[in-house]
Amino acid sequence: MAEVNTQNTKDTQMVLRNIEATSSIKDLMKNFDSRQLSLAEYLAEYMAQKNIVKKDFVKEVEKYGLSKEFCYEILKGKKKKKHSKDLLVSFAILLGMNLEETQRMLSCADCEHLYAKDQRDAIIIYGITHKQTFSEINDNLIDYDFDCLVRDVK
Repeated sequence: MAEVNTQNTKDTQMVLRNIEATSSIKDLMKNFDSRQLSLAEYLAEYMAQKNIVKKDFVKEVEKYGLSKEFCYEILKGKKKKKHSKDLLVSFAILLGMNLEETQRMLSCADCEHLYAKDQRDAIIIYGITHKQTFSEINDNLIDYDFDCLVRDVK
C-alpha cells in the first residue's frame, strides 16, 4: 500500500482554521501568504535541504545531453521561458525528488503535473515512486514505444 503524506492535509486544515478564525476579509488578505516560489527558488531550496552541490548536479545533468550553461541558467532563474515538462521531470529524477516534490516543482514552473491516467506519465510516476534511475525510466519509456525524457537540450 502506498504511503499517504498527511502533511499537505494538515497544512490545508491549518489554513482553513485560520480562515475561520479571522474576523474580517481585510485581515485575512493582509495575512495571506500566497506567494509561490519560482522554479529557481524551489530548486535552490531543495538542493540546500538535500546538501546537493550545484556543480555536482550540473556534471550529472551533462551526462544526459544538457549543456552546463543551460543548466546553470535554469538554476539561477535566467531562463524565463516556460520549460518543457520532460526537462523539469528529468531534473527532478536526477535530483532524487519523490513524486510530491516533483509535482511541486512542476507547479513552481507553471507546468502541468504528471498525470496518472496518461500512459507515458504513468511510466514516469512508476519510476519515480519506485526510485528507478533516470536511465531505467528512459529504458521503460522506450520499451513501451514512448519518447525518452531528454535528448540534447542546449
